[in-house]
Amino acid sequence: MFLYYLSLGSNINPEENLAEAIERLRNAFQITKISNFYLNSASGFEGRDFINGCIEIVMQEHDFDYINSILKSTEDDFGRDRKQPKFSDRPLDIDIVLVIQEENFIYTSKEIQDYDFVSIPLNEIITKTVSNKLKISEVRNSSFKEVKIYL
Repeated sequence: MFLYYLSLGSNINPEENLAEAIERLRNAFQITKISNFYLNSASGFEGRDFINGCIEIVMQEHDFDYINSILKSTEDDFGRDRKQPKFSDRPLDIDIVLVIQEENFIYTSKEIQDYDFVSIPLNEIITKTVSNKLKISEVRNSSFKEVKIYL
């Protein structure tokens, strides 16, 4: 069994887009955990605030490319413009940030260490052992405001 941790974010109709994206992902995957969602400033550019959170999905097989293709297709369905700069407004952004099999890391994104908007919600849904291995057990930015996403 493989645990995939996905980071989700949006700054264009974020409450609506994130709720709908999670419902769509439920149709494709077995979602087992959902973090809180947080309002935070745009990172890397001047733009509207983002709402970010994380989910855990369970897969019997490790197929990163297949899962990533579904995530990118979902982003496209929400109007993601891939011609825009990396750091820009977006209706939906979904990234695989961590893959674990029996608490062994299969894949770890550097975004976990680089961005609190990834590590803070991720830390809510991973085990303490994994959190300690990733060295994210401390909340680093208390300025994030929790936002309710109605699923």
